[in-house]
Amino acid sequence: MNFEDHAKELILSLIDSGEVEAVLGEKTEHGRVIPALFKTKQDLENLVLSSKYGVAQTVIEIQKTNPEQKLGVIVHGCDERALIELAKQNKVDLSKLRLIGVACSEENARACFCYNPNPSRVEIGMPLEGLIIAPQGEFEVQIDALEKMTVNEKLEFWKYQFSKCIKCYACRDNCPTCVCDQCILEDDMWVKKGVIPPEFPSFHLIRMYHMTQKCTGCGECEAACPVEIPLLTIQYQIINDMIDLFEFEAGESREQLPPLNTSEEDVPLRGDEC
Repeated sequence: MNFEDHAKELILSLIDSGEVEAVLGEKTEHGRVIPALFKTKQDLENLVLSSKYGVAQTVIEIQKTNPEQKLGVIVHGCDERALIELAKQNKVDLSKLRLIGVACSEENARACFCYNPNPSRVEIGMPLEGLIIAPQGEFEVQIDALEKMTVNEKLEFWKYQFSKCIKCYACRDNCPTCVCDQCILEDDMWVKKGVIPPEFPSFHLIRMYHMTQKCTGCGECEAACPVEIPLLTIQYQIINDMIDLFEFEAGESREQLPPLNTSEEDVPLRGDEC
């Protein structure tokens, strides 16, 4: 039995048993991949497992309108991490979700520069042997080059990159965990309206600070950027800083609270390295 047939069988068994009422995943329609709710065998005819369409925001909307629905969700590693962090923000209710882990292919993991492509439990496909630890390839070259720069050289590099920004908000809108009810990036006190590119460095650094403990490394911000700002490059460095300073990775634990929401006594800096 191939992975797709196994997935269809698993989804139908979860629905038939009553464990879930529907399963959120992806399907092809008119040549495009879109999110879909599967409830019947016929629904599953166009099921897609090979692509990656962030499901977290869709889960938020489904639970807003039907909070008691028992929902299955097909998740890659980054999807699962996003849902865990959203639960900590009280944006989703994990107790109503049945996560169905699907393994990323090595090709997909490398395309996303993914440092942790496997969900905690893989039920569809074969988990990658060992994690794909970013950076790699061109991404590795860029990270390595940045690390060798002086502070002034880094400043000039990012000033140039951010000067390309057209303030379209695609990075924010496509991020699965950037879900504030009121976005400070639309507050004229911090980001002046009608100014393009936005004043350096407020727009991007405010957003990066807000994402320090929520970024799951999915790369949706960079993929959505129409002017190709290497956003994942700086987010990857922030992820590493959070690991080094607080031993914290967004979405890795359902119990570990974001460290910047706690006191230093609760989650201290690692004094041996600071």
